[in-house]
Amino acid sequence: MKNISEKEYPICKIWIIRSVLNDTLVFFLLIFTGSLMALPLGRLNLFLEKYSLPFLVLFIFRSVFGPPLSFFKRKSIRYFVENGYLVIQQESIVTGKKEKRMLSRYLKDITIKQDDWPDCWLGVVCLQMRYVTPDEEAKSAMFKDVNTSTFEEWLFGVQLVGYSGNKVSIPGLSPSDAEELKKAILSDV
Repeated sequence: MKNISEKEYPICKIWIIRSVLNDTLVFFLLIFTGSLMALPLGRLNLFLEKYSLPFLVLFIFRSVFGPPLSFFKRKSIRYFVENGYLVIQQESIVTGKKEKRMLSRYLKDITIKQDDWPDCWLGVVCLQMRYVTPDEEAKSAMFKDVNTSTFEEWLFGVQLVGYSGNKVSIPGLSPSDAEELKKAILSDV
């Protein structure tokens, strides 16, 4: 059986620029939409002077810090399947090195997700799954639709990499690698 790890199924390097591409589109859409709304009111100069600066600051902040954070996340995740467990090791600037061992049979909702435009354009997908033990199954049914985005996802526009709570995400995979990885994990379950 083929080894299941980040070495065989790596996160593509092109995934690093995903946050910048997404932010560029959002920034220009916000400026364009705001300008269109302000133009008939004769307030275009006021809009551009007063309201575009916060968008520009956030855009520059995310463009400067997003790619290095994506690069760090890409380099700091290790995952492999060992003796029926999916093991994810991740490193964080704040919390240091962490490891989570998840029994493969408790991995649920294994899906391959591709965001609308940045992922399609870059040709990458995200493998997502949830880790739910029988005790947590009843609890998680109540909170299934709760948004579990992390602060880093919102502030820097970087996708979840690794695990957070019971959510596991391996973004930036090629579609063929994601399919193979999903099949390999399901066969191990």
